[in-house]
Amino acid sequence: MELFGIGPLELLFILLLVIIIFGPKDIQRASRTLGNWLRKLVQSDTWKLLTQTSRRLKTLPNDLMREAQMEELQKTLAPIRSDLQADLEKRRAVAKKSSDSLVGESWIAEPEPSDERAPDDLPDEPLK
Repeated sequence: MELFGIGPLELLFILLLVIIIFGPKDIQRASRTLGNWLRKLVQSDTWKLLTQTSRRLKTLPNDLMREAQMEELQKTLAPIRSDLQADLEKRRAVAKKSSDSLVGESWIAEPEPSDERAPDDLPDEPLK
């Protein structure tokens, strides 16, 4: 078990030093003063700014990599997107031209003959 990177033996050593330095009577007053000081520190705007900056610095490499990959991906996709747009425009033009030429004509497409044999044409011999 570790608390703030301090193991149990280290914590016991620190408590022993505190008892020796302050004495049993002054420990209560010193810990109250330390607690009030820590509470004021944690609730201050400076502490909040410090924690936000620390959090931002921790995630900064990932954010930069994500942004770089997005820019690289957009650069890669730009020619593909323009090719697809041009192809789509060509297809629309061809479809419009063919629909204009078929207006007024009625035609029915006949099915193409298949190479498969009908079940009636199969031999009566059992498969081996």
